[in-house]
Amino acid sequence: LIVVGYSLGGVLALLAVQESNVQPPDKMVLIAPALTLKIPRLFLTLANLPLLNQLPIPSLTPRVDRRWCSIPAKWYGELRDAQSLLDYNKLKEKK
Repeated sequence: LIVVGYSLGGVLALLAVQESNVQPPDKMVLIAPALTLKIPRLFLTLANLPLLNQLPIPSLTPRVDRRWCSIPAKWYGELRDAQSLLDYNKLKEKK
């Protein structure tokens, strides 16, 4: 079994393997996984405020790679929450 994850899919693939009780895949391919957030702390603060979490934040992705011109602040918060669930030690044990 080979699992491939792109961007947020890379984080979700790692979480799925981490939380699964079945044998992990033989190989994983993570393409540009969203494992770190390099954004101003203000964006994460906005993600926690109910009235502002839908505020569109200009995309920080290089223009050539952009799919959207802006992203709701809430999405940054959800990505941060998913990243905080990753336990690399637990993933290493699954090898």
